[in-house]
Amino acid sequence: MPSITNSLVGFSPLQALALKGTFIEQDGNNTFSGTNTFTGANTFSSTLTATGTTQINTLKVGASGTVGAFNVYPTTALKGSLRILAADSAGDTVTTITNASQAAARTYTVPDAGGAASFVMTEGSQTINGTKTIPAIVTTNLDAGASGTAGTVDIFPTTASKGKIAISAADSAGDTTTAIVNASQAGARTYTIPDAGASASFVMTEGAQTLNGAKTIPAATLTALTFAAGSTIDGDTGIATCSSNACTISKMAGIVTTESLTTAAASSQAITITNTTVAAGDIVLVTLMGGTNTTPQIRLDAVATTNTITVTIFNMTLITTALNGTIIFSFLVIKA
Repeated sequence: MPSITNSLVGFSPLQALALKGTFIEQDGNNTFSGTNTFTGANTFSSTLTATGTTQINTLKVGASGTVGAFNVYPTTALKGSLRILAADSAGDTVTTITNASQAAARTYTVPDAGGAASFVMTEGSQTINGTKTIPAIVTTNLDAGASGTAGTVDIFPTTASKGKIAISAADSAGDTTTAIVNASQAGARTYTIPDAGASASFVMTEGAQTLNGAKTIPAATLTALTFAAGSTIDGDTGIATCSSNACTISKMAGIVTTESLTTAAASSQAITITNTTVAAGDIVLVTLMGGTNTTPQIRLDAVATTNTITVTIFNMTLITTALNGTIIFSFLVIKA
């Protein structure tokens, strides 16, 4: 018979068991059926099977240096079991699994993870594998990755196979934090990232950046444009020399050299510039830059029509002095 020690005063081990239930010796195991209550210290040196209701205040499975296992079986035979085992710790410590105060009856289910896995804990570092669908996360801080281990946050749209937004971090010059923070908003806002047609960067209020592509800024939203001392405007500029008093520069700015002019005093000469970027009503600023002409008192006027800039050169002298060389002038188009 297996070794049984019972501390109920006034009863032998078998008498104490007979008062509360039924004891059966089966293949060296201990089997209890019916209702059994153990109020003292009881030691079972082999397998203990309780098929009824057994009340035990403290249950020790195994002993220090002797492994034990606590098995719980489901209703249907041959459908597995739930086993609780203890692994070696760094020292002779106790790992306690306990519940927090529950507001109602709860059932917490262990899903089939598809492989050996660990519970995710609120403390410590862990690697979480597989896809986890979390309806909403309410947290104070969320880290993706760790220092030296890259992390990514992926955000998916409603429709499958329609891309995603991936938020990732690149190496900085030092161990610094880049914070993305909103300013105080007066209402709900949606800020949209357009398709830039290629990899691009956000335009920032500080630092030097190069802007590519056409940027349209409505006049109503731009009240002032201030350039700091030493700043420059780099325009899309072309250079051309006239032939038959005409040339082509399809740019926002350009430098034009005329043919040698002999325009008489109080007369004018029109220069036609084909420019596919201009439209009727655009503003064209022209500036006299030089040339081989030595006759003074020259005035330049410019008018934009569809795909054309007409610059008129006036010889403003009141005497009979004609122009006697080339005229070099520049123009700058401001869209209306």
